[in-house]
Amino acid sequence: MKKIKRFAVVLIMLMLIAPAFAESTPIPGLSFFKLANGLEVFVLENHTVPLTRIQISFRCGGLTQTPETCGIFHLYEHMLFKGNEKYKTQTEFSAKMTEMGVPGFNGATSAEYVEYHIKLPSNKTDQGLEFWSYAMQKPLFDAKELEKEKDVVCNEINGNRANPGAPIFAMLTKTMFPKYPWRRDAGGYEKVIRAATRDML
Repeated sequence: MKKIKRFAVVLIMLMLIAPAFAESTPIPGLSFFKLANGLEVFVLENHTVPLTRIQISFRCGGLTQTPETCGIFHLYEHMLFKGNEKYKTQTEFSAKMTEMGVPGFNGATSAEYVEYHIKLPSNKTDQGLEFWSYAMQKPLFDAKELEKEKDVVCNEINGNRANPGAPIFAMLTKTMFPKYPWRRDAGGYEKVIRAATRDML
């Protein structure tokens, strides 16, 4: 728990001192830091509305999956919102977001990365960082919730395939990249998701 809080405090301090210690970027107002542990942090201030968006992205999208693991990242993305070491159930997880006044949150799995984000009032930024740290670092992957979420993910995949343009796009990528991972659907394969275990996640 101390490690989680320390992580949140470091990010808050970075946002406060951003103008003085940030590396330059080609985007006006965007500050960049690289922490000792390798974590890359970007801070962009915009005071138009009193909201903060906290987003964390991982370089582990569909391109890094094999035929045997294609879909695991998508399933992991869903399970992240099901509970963690501090907020052990989805109900507790959601209740904390309501308490913080969160108007929106989501995750997405693409070909090149997986990302998770949360929006909340800017005066709750410190709470949001700690909350999101637990979600990222201490997920529980409850076995019963895992089985339920497999159905949700598979329904998403099948729903996307029902889109009239989906078969065309799938054939296009397979034709363009016959030997490369872009040919695979980042969302995953139903058989892989059905066979996924807690240990795999």
